[in-house]
Amino acid sequence: MSIFRSRPPVFHGRGAGARSGDAGFTLIEILVSIAILAVGILGISMLQTNAVSGEVLSRSMDSAVNLASDALDRIQANSENITDYVGGDYSSGFTVTRNSSPPSGTQAAEDHDALQRQMLDMHLANATLNVVLQNDTPITGVDTAQATVSWDHKGSTKQCQVTSVIYRD
Repeated sequence: MSIFRSRPPVFHGRGAGARSGDAGFTLIEILVSIAILAVGILGISMLQTNAVSGEVLSRSMDSAVNLASDALDRIQANSENITDYVGGDYSSGFTVTRNSSPPSGTQAAEDHDALQRQMLDMHLANATLNVVLQNDTPITGVDTAQATVSWDHKGSTKQCQVTSVIYRD
């Protein structure tokens, strides 16, 4: 025989000797827990919505910078015919929109059409690309070009500018 006596197991469930406060969760406790969980999930969903909106704006800005840089690169590559882009007059700019007509000059017209297609491919269909050229600035034989892309994002106008120096041949 052993000195230790085994005890019968003690059950604390419902039945004789169970107290009503130990019986588990009440309906009110469960409802409060569900309300707290719902508020937390709502907060997380709002964070996700803001993250997606920020990602869309970031992608649009990246596309706008690429479009403006490409326009300036095209003008630099065709710098011997730079006046074709502005209709022979430096006071008017080179503008590309979804519905704009190409300027005169074979390469300038091809570049206009390529930039127009690029705007559509980049989901900037309602954007405006405007390139302003300043003749002989900062020195003779060198032009300063500023490309500005404007587009609508959630009811406000966003803008991106890229400036470059164009060496005329």
